[in-house]
Amino acid sequence: MDIFLRWEDTERAVIENGIETERDAGKPLQIITIDAAGNLSAFTSVLATVTPCKLWAFIFANIMNIKSLNDVITNQKLVKIKNEIDLGKTVCKNTCDDLSVCGGDPAMKLCENNTFAGTETTECRPAIKVRTDALLEYLETLPYK
Repeated sequence: MDIFLRWEDTERAVIENGIETERDAGKPLQIITIDAAGNLSAFTSVLATVTPCKLWAFIFANIMNIKSLNDVITNQKLVKIKNEIDLGKTVCKNTCDDLSVCGGDPAMKLCENNTFAGTETTECRPAIKVRTDALLEYLETLPYK
C-alpha cells in the first residue's frame, strides 16, 4: 500500500474534476530549455539534454535570433514533432487504458522506439501499468460508500 501513497512527481496521476489532463512534456513551449549558447528547445528538457536525444537536434531557435515566441511556434521542425507526439498520444489513447495516468512520455518513446508515435515503453510497464493495475485492484477491495 505504501508504494501507492508515494508516487514520484513525474509519475503521479493528475486528476482534476474527473477530466483527463495532459502532461506538459508533450506540449510545445510548456517546458522551455535554453542552453548556455541561447539555443531553445520547446518540449521536455530531456530532449535538450540526454545524449541520444541530442543527436536529433531538438533546437528550434536561438533566443538571439527570434523576435517572438511565434517564431518558435511556427518552426516547421517543431510542428512536425508536435504532430508526431500527438499521433503517439492518439495511438496510446486507442490501445492503453492508462494514458490519463502517464501522459504518453514523448522522450521515453523516442529513446526506446526511435519515434514519438510509438506506444508502450519499458518505463510505462512497471512504472505506470503495474502500479495502476495494483492500485485499482486494491481500491476494488475497499467498501463502497
